[in-house]
Amino acid sequence: MKRKSVIVAGIVVLVLIGIGGYIWQSQQTPTTTPGIQTTTVRRGSLSATVSAAGNVSAVNQIAIPFQTSGIVTKVNVTVGSVVKKDQVLLELDDTDLRLALRTAQTNLNSAEASYEQTKTELQYALRNAQAAWESAKANLDAAVAKNAQNPNALLIARASLDKATVTLQQAQAEYNK
Repeated sequence: MKRKSVIVAGIVVLVLIGIGGYIWQSQQTPTTTPGIQTTTVRRGSLSATVSAAGNVSAVNQIAIPFQTSGIVTKVNVTVGSVVKKDQVLLELDDTDLRLALRTAQTNLNSAEASYEQTKTELQYALRNAQAAWESAKANLDAAVAKNAQNPNALLIARASLDKATVTLQQAQAEYNK
């Protein structure tokens, strides 16, 4: 345990010596940087000339791919102009696009008219079918009611038919004799 205390105390002393040395060194460094001249400020003109040879190129260049192709009718910027976001750079001939838009609008109007006509025709056919169904239902109800009034009418009619058939057969037999 005593050995650990000595090691920790030694480390603390070394850190304190390092901090003290850093502070002492920073106070000994001159506050002016060598190679810089200072002077008092006064009014006057300042002229400086720079000459150089070489190619000048823009730091930032970008190729702009357009979404559509066409004939350029107007250019709204010049070489080297600063442009802003959403600024129109050029305008294309839109005659073909306006024609296509009018054609599409005409086609839409025609399709809407066709839709409305078909809808009207189907509504008319539905009303006619409903009327025919109601008429058939009325006829069915009348036949059911008539049958309910005289349930034996069919049997009586069948018996009359059978009787007439027998009478015909007898008359035919008498005639053939």
